[in-house]
Amino acid sequence: MGQPRGPQQHPMVAIVRAPAAARGAPFRGALVTQGDARAPAPHERSSAPPPSGRGMAKVVRTEIEINATPDRVWSILEEFAAYPEWNPFVRKIEGRPEVGTRLRVLLQAPGGRAMTFKPVVQAADESREFRWLGRLALPGLFSGEHRFRIEPTGDGRVRFHQEETFRGLLVPLMARSLDRDTKAGFEAMNRALKERAEGGAGP
Repeated sequence: MGQPRGPQQHPMVAIVRAPAAARGAPFRGALVTQGDARAPAPHERSSAPPPSGRGMAKVVRTEIEINATPDRVWSILEEFAAYPEWNPFVRKIEGRPEVGTRLRVLLQAPGGRAMTFKPVVQAADESREFRWLGRLALPGLFSGEHRFRIEPTGDGRVRFHQEETFRGLLVPLMARSLDRDTKAGFEAMNRALKERAEGGAGP
């Protein structure tokens, strides 16, 4: 995701506890407690493949089916000002959904403390894909490329994908917590997006 502010750590690392082997890194792992997650509904599917690239990369993937058009879902994603009203995970975004723009993002896992980071937009393909990249200041330690993708499925419906590719030396140490806590945050946002898109709220 992005660079930490002051003593705070990378936001994706913030929702896991860094193992003892990682505690010499420029940040400290902080546990953000997670409430009891409900079992995914039938329309939800998620997967997290095993690390690739000699244990140096990991992808956490989630998806959900939404009874709304691609334009409808995109209009909610790009309306950053409304995120505090509905988004339980990405609480706030400042900036523009334009390639090359550095955003200011406030991230908070359910039941956890808020973290601010500043990723750079990599893709903003209207009604299709929004993607950003952030990393720690020390090259090769930890980075995350976050992607929202809207896949039309016909009849005015879409499959919404939210995923992140993590790379760096710390990834193997944090794989289990990324699967559990990070994925739970993604899925909480997915459910809230579905509810907003299908309920008629928003733009």
